[in-house]
Amino acid sequence: MSSQCYTAGRIEDAVRYSEAAQQVAGTGGDEVPFGRAAWAAGGCLASGQPQRWAALCRNELASDRGTPFFTRACLAVALTLAGSPVEAAAAADGLIEEAEATRNPYELSFTLFAVGMAFRDTDPIRALDALRRSLVIAQDSGNRYQESNLAATLCFLEARHGDPLAALDYFTLAIRTYHDSGNATMFRIPLTVLAAFLDRFGYYE
Repeated sequence: MSSQCYTAGRIEDAVRYSEAAQQVAGTGGDEVPFGRAAWAAGGCLASGQPQRWAALCRNELASDRGTPFFTRACLAVALTLAGSPVEAAAAADGLIEEAEATRNPYELSFTLFAVGMAFRDTDPIRALDALRRSLVIAQDSGNRYQESNLAATLCFLEARHGDPLAALDYFTLAIRTYHDSGNATMFRIPLTVLAAFLDRFGYYE
């Protein structure tokens, strides 16, 4: 859990915790609860090293620990951010059906998020459909953390391929929730996309 401190801006600490977690993964008698070992690479992701997250996911899948479909969903996101959309799409194949079988709203919402990420460049309409469905599930289940991440992703895709007015709503939601929660790292993402969005429409100030 300490590797998640990147959300508060402690990126160097998060990378150090991520590296420590990877060194001890699988060496003790206890597994990481709920198959969430792939989350330990959050600091690497925040520091611009998504390929290291992908490597951790592959190691987890090879170890037969945890929850394989959830780790594959993490792998799909990592590969997308590493610039490997074809591999990301392959990792995402069949994930939604597995997540639906769990009847767990977070598992399904995150998996839909992963599918949306995996297809955001190659099939943006499919990506938008998955992300919109994921957002509804997150909101209905009261998962504000997932809601924030989805809003930040949706503002980008809606601005490029969907409804610009809807994009503004997602900008508002993402910026407000990240700011209010003190998530200094993720807060930058919707702000950056908003700057590009306003520039595109000539609102330079």
